[in-house]
Amino acid sequence: ATINGSPAKFDIDTGAYKISIPSGLSSIGLMAEVTSEANEAKRTFTDAAVFNNPADKDVLNLNVLMTDYEVTAEDYTVKASLTGASGGQATVSVEIENLTDADRSYTVSSGSAWYASDITLVVEANATTIGTITGYYSADSVSTGTDGFTVVVGEVGGTVTKEAKIIGTPESGYDGITITTAADGDVKDKISAYEYMFAVTFKNSTDATKIVSFGSLTVPNYGVALVDGDNIFGISEAFRVGGYEEKTVYVKLLPSTGSDIKDVPSITLNVSIGGSSAKTLSMSVQTVDFESDSMDASGDDIYNERSGIPAGVWILIGMAILLAIMVCWLASKRGVFSRRN
Repeated sequence: ATINGSPAKFDIDTGAYKISIPSGLSSIGLMAEVTSEANEAKRTFTDAAVFNNPADKDVLNLNVLMTDYEVTAEDYTVKASLTGASGGQATVSVEIENLTDADRSYTVSSGSAWYASDITLVVEANATTIGTITGYYSADSVSTGTDGFTVVVGEVGGTVTKEAKIIGTPESGYDGITITTAADGDVKDKISAYEYMFAVTFKNSTDATKIVSFGSLTVPNYGVALVDGDNIFGISEAFRVGGYEEKTVYVKLLPSTGSDIKDVPSITLNVSIGGSSAKTLSMSVQTVDFESDSMDASGDDIYNERSGIPAGVWILIGMAILLAIMVCWLASKRGVFSRRN
């Protein structure tokens, strides 16, 4: 934060933090830097903004976007690129970077969606080697977006392997791409206390890799971002949709202030695929529908099932039954239930 022109540092805990500032400030500048480590990569997200006339207990939100990506693997990394595909035969270029201080040998094999004979690559210490693997696949159903169309690499004699998705060369045009949103019923938007995320799904019925991007989008009083898996980008950042792949990304709206999502505006978004304008999307917030006659509900985070009876209630019921049996037994022993003449 910048207070009266001087920087002040505050630690972020589980995505939030509290700061104390002098009263009567006309504005406050905030800057956030957040890091996340997953899948042998470190991602850094940053944002900065100035908020005017801050008041006590105000909630001020920063729309952080990914600004840095760093590989954190300690042993080796793998990249795979499709260099040729025809008649069900694929040629794949495999790049292995050895991050250790000793020469290593690696076995390269095909993933579960295709078949290729194994090859072995020797990579010198702190160096990179590129090899080629050739195999066969079903051209009608397998391409760069298919699960298992990968290469699997492991150090010779080792037990750990790494699987790398095969990346294809993008092609122009948007034929064969179907785009759906929550309004079509195939996908669901996501919502939290702080943000709303519109879901957009791309279904590629061709074997060609496509580059997709959204047009610019500005929403007053909201930060806008593109969420693609573990990555949070600016809305116009391009992303890939592989052959025969079905991929869902999210357009996130984060209010500049406040901790409650309400009155989220509708948005209109232009979609470009393969360098051509493909579709204009108009998206509105999903609603939750209640049916009072059946007491059912539909929508995100709604569960149509009764809550269980707490275990403590069952224990009390069991004790009451045992007590009743004991009273009856004692009473019978004392002749309470005996017939007297």
